[in-house]
Amino acid sequence: MLKVGLLKEIKPHEGRVMLTPEGVKVLVKNGIPVYVESEAGIKCGFENVQYEQSGATILPTMEKVFQTAEFVLQVLPPSPVTYELFTEKHIVLSFMNIQQSSERMKALVLSLIHI
Repeated sequence: MLKVGLLKEIKPHEGRVMLTPEGVKVLVKNGIPVYVESEAGIKCGFENVQYEQSGATILPTMEKVFQTAEFVLQVLPPSPVTYELFTEKHIVLSFMNIQQSSERMKALVLSLIHI
């Protein structure tokens, strides 16, 4: 069973989150476990307890989310901080503007080659 992980955004003024508690409820209802980094939705007004009530498990760090989940959701593209956390088991879904971040894309591809 694919395990879904939801990351807290690390960019200072980024407050969006890829999955709401209601979205978690739908996934969990369909047998998909969801792991949420602590306070992932706080800037959108979603408390940890709301995610827990929807069936998610709260994990303290992004490292724990990567250790547990295979399908990782985040709004912004992966950053160098997360590159070393990727393994061959991970699928990451995020928004990416390749034209504006070609250097980031090159670094990401190079990090994936080493997996």
